[in-house]
Amino acid sequence: MWVKIVPLSICLMLLSACGSQSHKDEQLSPSWLNGESERYSRSQYLYGVGEADTMTSAKSRARAEIARIFSVDIQAASSDSSIYEILDLGGDEGASESMAVSQTIETRTEQRVQGIEIPEVWKDESSQRYYALAILPRNKTAISLRKDIASLDEATEAVLTSAQASKALFQKAQLANTAIALQSKRSLLADQLSVVALTGNDVAEKWSLQKLAADRSALLSRISVTTRAEGFEHEKMKAVLANTLANDGFTVSQDGEYTIVVNLDATELEPKGAWYYNKATLTVSAFDANNNSLGGNSWDYKVSATDASLSGLRVIEQAKAILAKDLTKSFFSMME
Repeated sequence: MWVKIVPLSICLMLLSACGSQSHKDEQLSPSWLNGESERYSRSQYLYGVGEADTMTSAKSRARAEIARIFSVDIQAASSDSSIYEILDLGGDEGASESMAVSQTIETRTEQRVQGIEIPEVWKDESSQRYYALAILPRNKTAISLRKDIASLDEATEAVLTSAQASKALFQKAQLANTAIALQSKRSLLADQLSVVALTGNDVAEKWSLQKLAADRSALLSRISVTTRAEGFEHEKMKAVLANTLANDGFTVSQDGEYTIVVNLDATELEPKGAWYYNKATLTVSAFDANNNSLGGNSWDYKVSATDASLSGLRVIEQAKAILAKDLTKSFFSMME
């Protein structure tokens, strides 16, 4: 009887030891992998957790989890909205202030991202994977965001005051664009604040982007433009030019105060294998009512396709995309 009991006791002891070891292993993994860090509360910090085969990559991914809240959006705003802020408005105080504020905002955005810390890392010995915790203080970041939002609102007010005082239609339109650019950035920062602050976005909006856009459209509609096209597929390009101007808010007419001429020069290149290529130069020029040149701009590009006719169509499509993105900006720069 004693011989049978001993193996059973040993088995029970082994099972108990295995269970204890398994529980111990579970305890070794940091709490932030499964929820909240014991030292860094989610109510006080933004979290980012990274996982990778190396510690360096895990840290980078953890930082990226937080950084994308700020960096991706603000870069989009910089490329899409701030194009009007680079225009020289003759030393206008409101415009100069808006440029300075925009530069400050982008600098502080970089500083916020640089403030991300990696306080803890952990390696899972069984999988040989590394984990990293990134944190960013909520309160400090929220204070910084509110300060930037206030700066953008102050700059917008200065720009709109300058626009109201200006008697030049083009300058009014330029300043209206600047106000929209500033408030577009403000909108992005407000979205970031709603993520960072537990109280959400608690800074009241002073101007509606829709109202600002409507005011800009009303100004642009008072600027009449006649269109002409030359070169490759000139009839199609004339329609593209007119549609682009109309979509941007200008009034297109046969006897406009200004004339914009588009010239598309396209050349077929030697095919390579199954591919056909075209290189093209798109040129836009502007003239006043007395046919005096106001300047111009040009873009060089290349397209390809597996069909010769399709390659020609892509020349038009690329020109259309360029005009949609850059025509109004170029026109304004010619009017400086």
